[in-house]
Amino acid sequence: MAGGRSHTAFIALGSNLGDRAHNIHGAIDALRQLGEVKATSFLYQSAPMYFTDQAPFLNAAVELHVDTQRCASSHHLLRELKKIEAQCGREKTFANGPRVIDLDLLFFNDEVATIPVEDLPLAVPHPRIAERDFVLKPLADIAPHFMHPTAQQTIKELWQQLQQQQQRQQQSATAVCDNDNNSDTALVPLRRVIPCMNRVLKRTKYLTLGERPLIMGILNVTPDSFSDGGAYVARPSSSSSTPSSSSSSSSSASIAPALDHFARLVADGADIVDIGGESTRPNAAFVTEDEEIRRIIPVIRAIRADRRWDDVVLSVDTRKARVAEAALRAGVDIVNDVSAGHFDAAMLPLVIEWQVPYVAMHMRGDPTTMTQAHHLQYVQAGSGDAAHGISDVVAKELAVSLDQLDRGLPRWLQIIDPGIGFAKDARINVALLQPEVLRRWKEQLCDRALLVGLSRKRFLTHLHQSAAAAAAATSSSSSQLPPLPTTTDTIEDRDRWTAGANCVALLGGADILRVHDVATTKQTCSPFVQLLQT
Repeated sequence: MAGGRSHTAFIALGSNLGDRAHNIHGAIDALRQLGEVKATSFLYQSAPMYFTDQAPFLNAAVELHVDTQRCASSHHLLRELKKIEAQCGREKTFANGPRVIDLDLLFFNDEVATIPVEDLPLAVPHPRIAERDFVLKPLADIAPHFMHPTAQQTIKELWQQLQQQQQRQQQSATAVCDNDNNSDTALVPLRRVIPCMNRVLKRTKYLTLGERPLIMGILNVTPDSFSDGGAYVARPSSSSSTPSSSSSSSSSASIAPALDHFARLVADGADIVDIGGESTRPNAAFVTEDEEIRRIIPVIRAIRADRRWDDVVLSVDTRKARVAEAALRAGVDIVNDVSAGHFDAAMLPLVIEWQVPYVAMHMRGDPTTMTQAHHLQYVQAGSGDAAHGISDVVAKELAVSLDQLDRGLPRWLQIIDPGIGFAKDARINVALLQPEVLRRWKEQLCDRALLVGLSRKRFLTHLHQSAAAAAAATSSSSSQLPPLPTTTDTIEDRDRWTAGANCVALLGGADILRVHDVATTKQTCSPFVQLLQT
């Protein structure tokens, strides 16, 4: 900014008409013309307030560092906000009614002012902040310690105070309605959502966080993945030598196993299907961009050609920007990158350009080097709490990528993954999965949506063997331990152990579980979640 001078403003955004996520993203793009969008909250769906006979809203908040040459005062900024609303298509209706976009100036530095201009009255701070959960919660995401200049309370304190007030109102309403035999008294809570704005399908699908874990089913179209390599890879068709007129049916036949497995994942309850064309198991061979595209794009196109699957959220599992872009153009919604942008410098700019959900996973090295000893060293021996030390290092290293994303990708599109099994041995995996440690790690990264992918990982076998050894030691009357069974564990064994370990991950705050066996995961985790919510 010119001369390095700026004002700090906090702005609330809301929309309940049309493509709500698209409206909010468009408004943020316009705000960037006024200065630097320093921080974005998460995105929330809220029930309408005041006038309740209208559609639910999407709500967010941003911290904007306003160029003083563009906006010299709070009233000048308010005029600019009204211009943006008009540019985004807002039409004047009635107070608190539906709107394409709503931009409220909440704070302007620590200014306290009331300007009763007839055409555009201004009051800062906004007079209704303290009564609106859909304003306070997004604000608490980005500025929990900001002091309200007149209330003399922090945003976090105001949010907690409002929560307590709502709980008392709910209890009172419940007591009254119980006497009247009326059970319809529940307040509609805010719900965090991840919007998947698909350019190909021209639709926005919302993933809701907090109600239950989202399940990401794995579809590997690779010949060498560690547990299902070759099972769903495109196969040469026996009719490949037929005339070109039949090439389409030949192609469909060759990807039939992948499409069949996709349909099964969806039928079993997958919320997302993650399609990958390169194995990232330890020591896996490098796959070229062209080969990876050859493997995955026919599958993605075939899925998107079938309108039955329009609402299914697709993810591409790749660390290469060119592959990710090809997948986005074919119709995927999410980019899942095991390198968090470190492998390909073009990846982060790509997802910022496309404004799509992005999974940033922690990893050191690459599949050919990640098991080397120096990549497995996280804390010095005798350095105190080893588990917290490990999580601190993993958070610090992943934050490098997240800081770059914050410059252009709203926080509601950022998903974090601790990278279980990637440059981590069994000891480190277990340390990170301790519920208190995993939850703390999530909080260190500002409570971004958390994906955990531990499906069928080798450390589960190590845990099972350790448990078997401990059980044998306890039950044996002999001073000599009996030998461990030498039988090799099966895929079914690892799927059961995966489901159990995922329950532990849920205690640590996991929002998304990435798994091979969707059915077993849902059967195990659903009653577990219900138990936690009672």
